[in-house]
Amino acid sequence: MAKNSYQTEWNGINLLEIAKDKATLNKNGLPNSLFYKKFYNKLKEKSFNVNDEWKNLKRNTSTMLESIINDVANELNIEAKKLSIISIGCGLGIVELPFIEKGYNITLHEIQSESLDFIKEKVKQRNLNIRTIEGNITDLMIMEKYDIVYLGFIEYTFTQKKEYQKFLSSLYNLLNTNGYLISIESTPDFTKKNLKNYVGDFLRIIGLKRKHPKDAIYWGVLRTLDEKIFFWKKSGFTLKEYGIIDANFLNILYRSKDLNNKIQTNNSIGFLIGKK
Repeated sequence: MAKNSYQTEWNGINLLEIAKDKATLNKNGLPNSLFYKKFYNKLKEKSFNVNDEWKNLKRNTSTMLESIINDVANELNIEAKKLSIISIGCGLGIVELPFIEKGYNITLHEIQSESLDFIKEKVKQRNLNIRTIEGNITDLMIMEKYDIVYLGFIEYTFTQKKEYQKFLSSLYNLLNTNGYLISIESTPDFTKKNLKNYVGDFLRIIGLKRKHPKDAIYWGVLRTLDEKIFFWKKSGFTLKEYGIIDANFLNILYRSKDLNNKIQTNNSIGFLIGKK
């Protein structure tokens, strides 16, 4: 089942402090555009300094994504750098920077313009070109079609099922015939729990513990692979592969053929590859 996600701080920025202004949360209690504008401005004041663990996660994501893109290129019988790629919700663009440096045909999308300041500066320093699209992807009229749409750690923001379905449908329409949707995201599948977690879940179920932690803000929904597969198929995608990656991105722990082997891991990151 889907699991609610909560956050208190990120890279030294107190998220609760931002959320004190109720105008920064939408009707579902999630951070809205104003929240992220304030957040990215605070991050900019910190010179976009982020911790090594987060940077390593992004670097490892880049490595994994490049491997998948090369597989897609072989499938489509085309040079990887000639594939047209769009990254949806790219954030600071740390995952995408290596692709820009290597000359891949990649476009960066982000709903929040402030978040793109970091990658724009990095690209400027290297005398490279960058293509960006800003705005809500479900509302934008984008005429260009792509061979690959990439999602990295953003599906959790679509907490409502209808909203999530609309989002996936808009991505389907962005793809060329035989194009691929690639997603890498945290998932509750196979996540190891200690006794404290199980007791907390039980107390929430019987109403003796708050469903919403007092010291955190609602951050989104982590869907299981099965739930995502249901919505992906409903949006028209054919699932090519899916599975679980270990927390350090060193190994694919499970692929679609052996997901029934439910050996637990401390952190679960799921990947899905779908074809139009």
